[in-house]
Amino acid sequence: MGAIPKGRINHFVTEIERLINSSDKRQIEMAEQLGYDNANVVAMIKRGSMKMPLERVGDFARVLDADPGDLLRLWFTTYEPEILKELERNAAIFLSKGEREILMGIREDYGGRTPSYKTFAKLAKTS
Repeated sequence: MGAIPKGRINHFVTEIERLINSSDKRQIEMAEQLGYDNANVVAMIKRGSMKMPLERVGDFARVLDADPGDLLRLWFTTYEPEILKELERNAAIFLSKGEREILMGIREDYGGRTPSYKTFAKLAKTS
């Protein structure tokens, strides 16, 4: 695997920073809830000087009150986009062609994220 384009990493870091900064928790509390002895790990991930381990993405989502699917998709988009494409291609066997088109269209419209049903339903009613 080659070097990861800086823009992809910056997007990930910006989102993690936003989630951490919008939390009511201090970084030391986050670190404790994540099982780290030191808040420096959270700070390094926030700055982008340390890659968030894949196996901890769900834990981070829980601690940051983020959607685990969105955070996992962002992680794969940043660090393993080819694996994400393969996962999406193979996971799609459970969806009809129309369902896939709808889902991919929504994600495209929402910058790679899938809004909650309530958010989407509200927007659909107003348009």
